[in-house]
Amino acid sequence: AWREMRHELWEEHQKRRQQSVRTITSINLANEFLKYPRFYLSWSNDSRGRCYAQQPWLSPHSTDAEKSLLKFADGCKMDKRSEWWAAQAVGAAFLGSRKNLQDRVQWTYDNAELITAVAENPYETADIWKEAKDQWQFMQLAAEWHKVVLTKQEHLWHVPIGADATASGLQLLSSMLRDEVGMKYSNVLPPSCPSDPPQDSYIAVLGIAKQMAACRADTAHLVEYMNSRSIGKTTMVMLYGATFVTVRDRVIKVFMDEGLYPETVSKNDCGEITKLVQAASRKVFPAGFAALDWLAKLAKAAVKNGSTEFSWTTPSNDLIKIREYQYDSHDIRTSHLGKVRIATGAGEPDTQKIKTSLAPNYIHSFDQSLLKVSFSDWDKPIAVIHDCIKVLPTDMDAALDRIRRGFHTICQGNPLDKLATELGVDEEQLPRLKQGNGDLTKVLDSIYLFN
Repeated sequence: AWREMRHELWEEHQKRRQQSVRTITSINLANEFLKYPRFYLSWSNDSRGRCYAQQPWLSPHSTDAEKSLLKFADGCKMDKRSEWWAAQAVGAAFLGSRKNLQDRVQWTYDNAELITAVAENPYETADIWKEAKDQWQFMQLAAEWHKVVLTKQEHLWHVPIGADATASGLQLLSSMLRDEVGMKYSNVLPPSCPSDPPQDSYIAVLGIAKQMAACRADTAHLVEYMNSRSIGKTTMVMLYGATFVTVRDRVIKVFMDEGLYPETVSKNDCGEITKLVQAASRKVFPAGFAALDWLAKLAKAAVKNGSTEFSWTTPSNDLIKIREYQYDSHDIRTSHLGKVRIATGAGEPDTQKIKTSLAPNYIHSFDQSLLKVSFSDWDKPIAVIHDCIKVLPTDMDAALDRIRRGFHTICQGNPLDKLATELGVDEEQLPRLKQGNGDLTKVLDSIYLFN
């Protein structure tokens, strides 16, 4: 147990050290680019169609600190509506995105003096901004708000503001199956009242897990420690095929950060909490997890039919082909790189790996399809990060409207039935999942689909 704990601490230390080195390196590189009025990133798509910047530095796919160094070269002149969106972004960077939009905006206007202090004296106000949800991006937004809105030192706003899918995989699977419960908790459906905050699926999972723990004598003592939203957030990795051990290790990491592991909360306790969260996730997203089980059966049936690769067409008309191989290999020990594994000989299809990869690859292909359908003809500044967008404040209303309409487009019909047909598995081999009564058209009125 002591060795495991020391290993986990060492890994965390190495991770933070690498982040520090990366931040210092990216700042030095950013200084080199200050003499240019603009620079460009090239982009590529991976096998699922997801879009990535090809540059390893100064890209939107990096750390909070590195993102805070980037601005759009072309800014926008602010009006009342774009100022509202910018205020929402400032508030969200400090508070997080669990508050409703108006509360985030109000926080920004109520804390004008704090924002000015952070913008003018970032070193002296470190105790304030270090409490922000996204510390470095909050500092960047605070400085921009100060210069453009409060003091009018600059006329154009250049800092991107973002909107992120609530839980994209759960949104997609719940909507494909018209599951009203899952659609509600993943914010596909509009709130009952426009002033309501967004649904927080991870808090909902955590709440049910705590109820389940309280009902058992052997787990009731864990309830007082199950308060971190990050514990409920492990639902996200479960969606992409994470094993019990992977989820448990994430739970352990939460308690390490809180200073409770292993003295107060043991490894066995973390295992019990993981089981509770897994069971609670299925209650909050019944159709989503039923779809995961069904996709596993679909992959098995397709391989049984002789498939050594899976291919399907996305709603954006991209043909996705997934192949996995296993190779004979030799390990070579080097003086500087340590152990390097070299593949030898021709590869054989790895049917086990292709089966486990179907669900995450299928979901990711729909992530990219949503952005492609929504923004293929967009001609304004934009950055995409997996299932997140960043645009100028003047463009946020139009961007969110496109996303709502794009989401409605890609989830129409019965995508899972179409997938099974494309993989050559008929209904006799694998009965199709029944769709529920959720109204997909209501996504067009959703407020927090991307939040």
